[in-house]
Amino acid sequence: MRKKLEPIVLDGTPLNRGKIHGETLQKNIWEMLDQTTYFITMLNTNLDDYVDQFYEETDHINAVKKWAPNLYEELQGIAQGAGVDFKVLFMHNCGDEVIRFLQSKGIELGDLGCSSIGCNKTALYPAMQGQNLDTSLSARGFETLYYIKESTDLHIMAVAWSGNLGAFGMNNVPIALNLNTIDCNYNMNGLPLQFVGRKILEQTSLENIITFMQSIQTGAAQNYMFGDKEQILDYEGSANAFTQYFPFENYQYIYHTNHPLANKDTMDGYKPNEVSINKLNFLEKRMRYARYPISLENMKYILSSHYGPICAHDPQYLALTSRTWVSVISVLSEDPEFHVAVGHPCENPYFRYGFEK
Repeated sequence: MRKKLEPIVLDGTPLNRGKIHGETLQKNIWEMLDQTTYFITMLNTNLDDYVDQFYEETDHINAVKKWAPNLYEELQGIAQGAGVDFKVLFMHNCGDEVIRFLQSKGIELGDLGCSSIGCNKTALYPAMQGQNLDTSLSARGFETLYYIKESTDLHIMAVAWSGNLGAFGMNNVPIALNLNTIDCNYNMNGLPLQFVGRKILEQTSLENIITFMQSIQTGAAQNYMFGDKEQILDYEGSANAFTQYFPFENYQYIYHTNHPLANKDTMDGYKPNEVSINKLNFLEKRMRYARYPISLENMKYILSSHYGPICAHDPQYLALTSRTWVSVISVLSEDPEFHVAVGHPCENPYFRYGFEK
């Protein structure tokens, strides 16, 4: 059984928050970057050449300076606190963008994905949304829960691996965010996903999120599921489009996996992922045709299911190369709750976390 995560509190200025992060998780950050170095050697190149090439051929760094200067400063603090090279750490925070960059060089890394579900508020239950984050095994053991004090009034809880800013989670407004990779076009000059996610979690309304997303250029394509106390919305964002997805008219429940359902800005030669389709079909049958309102416990059951497969273990299905790393559920009530299960939720319990009053 996996352990309960102890939140790491990050407060003060962005630089100070980063230094706390870097100093507290120094050992884990070094180990994560060692894995990055090892991975690069497997591509028959050296780290310096690879980092230089990434910086020369993309302009993500200037996108961060333009649209997320506070997070650029926070990342500088992490690098200082951990004593690591900023350029390598920055690339570490461009995980989805690195995958797309390597694909542009003809290097395929396999299929990574997630499953997201959401429930609008009902007479019985508050609005909720949940996600299984599926990654490669390299992220195991580096699960971290951040409690970020943006200001006196705005607090954020986000799950990430050590050294990362934390792209998905919820704030105390409450606003929640889920993220799913989709195969749409990538912008090599866009704001990287980690930074996009954190900026969304700084927003205080769904309208502000939409306005922010329409004002920037994003890097790697992504499905964004975000909600407040009343409703859950879903948008598919890519290099050239930001398109809302509706599962059906007047939906009460919403679900998404890893293939675009509304956005037509797809990659050349795009073919829907079979595993993603299986996941979505299962979620539709389980949620669209639910005879009773879905509760918190029902959401846990759905995310723990091996059909689809939603709770992903060893690659027992074709094309499945990732495993469920963490599972989270955001309860968007007057007293919001963040529930986190480390590893497979079928085997490990969800632990409840609340916000400071």
